[in-house]
Amino acid sequence: ISVFPHVQNFDSTSIQPPALPFGWSSTQNRTPGTNDFTTSTTTPRSSPNVVGSTNATISQSLVSPAFDFFGIAPDSLVFHVRRSATHNSRMLVEASLNGDTTFSIHLSDSLTNTLPNSYVQIKLGLPAVLATSHAVKFRWRIIADAGGTTGTLRIDDISVSALRAADLALSGVRFQPQFPVEGDTIFTIAKIKNVGQQ
Repeated sequence: ISVFPHVQNFDSTSIQPPALPFGWSSTQNRTPGTNDFTTSTTTPRSSPNVVGSTNATISQSLVSPAFDFFGIAPDSLVFHVRRSATHNSRMLVEASLNGDTTFSIHLSDSLTNTLPNSYVQIKLGLPAVLATSHAVKFRWRIIADAGGTTGTLRIDDISVSALRAADLALSGVRFQPQFPVEGDTIFTIAKIKNVGQQ
């Protein structure tokens, strides 16, 4: 994925629960041969789907497809998490470069269950080192260090953004006269904003 911002809300008509979107993967620790994280229609933040897992006592992970940040400035990873009251294991968000399977870049501290049964927005800044890679993957990892065999964790509305070196945006347009009539000469004034890095 090299077009930013990139949004994954698991709501595409091509996603049929419990399948994950193309390029996404999950551990299979609870039941071999079956993904730990699956999509469902139960309690999404944005309808109709959400991705989630159950049983906080088993280590589980959700892995994104690869993102190409080479030559641009990685900006942020934003997502929304909802946990049931009994899902109390910590979760880490990590990144890998160019196929590294250890996910050695830690993007978050331990994320805990701060507001049960409500969606909480998490926004993480992305380090500049990601700009050295054509294939960055993100991993949401449940550490399984607490109780909650029936606890649920849901993730929805993931957004990945990056800043380009050269990037202009149209920030405003006005016309003179403001309410022209037939035959008027019209002047258009556009305001351009530099939202790039240079």
